[in-house]
Amino acid sequence: GRHGQRMVGAYADAIIDASVQALCLRCLPGTVDSCADREGGDRSESSYASFGVSMVRYRVETSPLGCAGMFVLGGVFSAQFGMAAVYGAEVGLSLGEISLFVATFYIGAVFLQYPIGWLSDRMDRRRLIMSVAAIGAFGALIGVFMGQNFTLLLVSAFIVGGTSNPLYSLLI
Repeated sequence: GRHGQRMVGAYADAIIDASVQALCLRCLPGTVDSCADREGGDRSESSYASFGVSMVRYRVETSPLGCAGMFVLGGVFSAQFGMAAVYGAEVGLSLGEISLFVATFYIGAVFLQYPIGWLSDRMDRRRLIMSVAAIGAFGALIGVFMGQNFTLLLVSAFIVGGTSNPLYSLLI
């Protein structure tokens, strides 16, 4: 419905924001300087740029799931933390309802962080990442398609918050 379209728009905006941030990726000067010293001291701007590209390539080759997951998670966090209150105001939630909606993301994170961490010690990390991401996507779909019901919107926020925050720990 109408609420779901707004929620999809908010997530699309957040993913675009995360994409722009990823394209603006720069290396930390201390790290680049120390690498430049090891490689003969070339500190030209092109060496900084090539070092940044090679670091990104190295990270993608080393952990493609981690890199892709962190990229997507950046969009989720942007939507979750930056757009949740805006979404609530757009769909006509009261100030108290917006506060509860935003707080529910954090409540979900608090309640699900430990069980997901416990599971990560007992099963394959990649399988757990995919499972937690699927549960989070299901939670988001609840909000998209049934967000006009405030109780289901809170369930959606609990699931999304409870899965996205532990995913960060699993992916890094």
